[in-house]
Amino acid sequence: QNPEVPREMRKFREEMLSGLYHVVTQKEESVAATHSLSGASTRGASSQNRGSSATAPPSRHRVGLSASSRPSPAAVPEEAGFTHAGQSDIRLDVWGKAIVIGLFVAAPAAVIGLTTRMNPIDSSALAGWDHDVGLQAVLPASIWYIVATKATGTVAYHFGTDMLLESNSEVKDAVRSNMTTVGVVLSLVLSVAIGMLQVELSFEATSVRLAILYKIMLVFSIESCVKGVLMSCFFLVYMEPLSPSAAKAFSVDNVNYLGEPFAGIVLSLMYFLCAMTLWMFGSTGFFIGILMTCVFAYTVIRSVVVLMYLGVWLNPEIPQATRRRRRNFFKSLYQVAFSKRPGDHDYSKLEVEECSSDNDFSD
Repeated sequence: QNPEVPREMRKFREEMLSGLYHVVTQKEESVAATHSLSGASTRGASSQNRGSSATAPPSRHRVGLSASSRPSPAAVPEEAGFTHAGQSDIRLDVWGKAIVIGLFVAAPAAVIGLTTRMNPIDSSALAGWDHDVGLQAVLPASIWYIVATKATGTVAYHFGTDMLLESNSEVKDAVRSNMTTVGVVLSLVLSVAIGMLQVELSFEATSVRLAILYKIMLVFSIESCVKGVLMSCFFLVYMEPLSPSAAKAFSVDNVNYLGEPFAGIVLSLMYFLCAMTLWMFGSTGFFIGILMTCVFAYTVIRSVVVLMYLGVWLNPEIPQATRRRRRNFFKSLYQVAFSKRPGDHDYSKLEVEECSSDNDFSD
């Protein structure tokens, strides 16, 4: 326990966090809980004004709300600085999209694993230009690679805009921190993928197609990692010499490149998990492979759901008018930048409204 935190403030925080837990996980409302949290809010606020309480011995008693006093979202005191983000709300549109994405990502690995004994490829085919290798392994993997790259290429723009849309801090510091974190994660995945690629497979002689696709998936994962690391480095190298205002303009003008390293994490992990699933099919059989596929699919679905929930969060410190201007600007920028008609790439057509705040990106 931090000796610099007053005892009353600690008690207020414990009650607040306990109440917040029930807010985001329960739908029940209670007047008693409202009075309970309001009292905690008053005590927490008053404890900040009592310097003598800072020397009081810290309390080791965990204070929580009973099941009969679960607060409603309106009962959360303003002093806590918390807002109900809707984590407990079941949104069918979010879960529907996540399930579709999860099946799209996990289904190919399951199909490959379950059909590994159909039309087997002879191990001698690897020495030359055997058409079975091209038709059964290289061609399907290439199609999957093109579709996945195309999909994440569009999503990269939205990753970039999500980083900026609710921002009210120094953009240059935020981008630097995000790019550094993304680069580190990609480097870690890269090191593991390279190690997996160099391991000798126990099923390489009996399941040639499975072994080939396993290695192809790892090559795709390595490619995504290398590309993401390079883009993160390029972005930081060109942004660092700029002033804060110029760095903000640089980030907005290159918002697609801002989100592409993060898309690289998504792609690299997708290929990585697919390779792990193929390895399970080849080394342990169908039952464990199917189990791995289900775990793989749920991992993707849950990750997408959390990502979508975080993406719709609204910063309470951003005025609604500013948020509306930002969204209109990024929507217009997307239409201009990604137009398929050659004559539409005219950035003078951007619908930019006059800014009333220096914090607005549309300047």
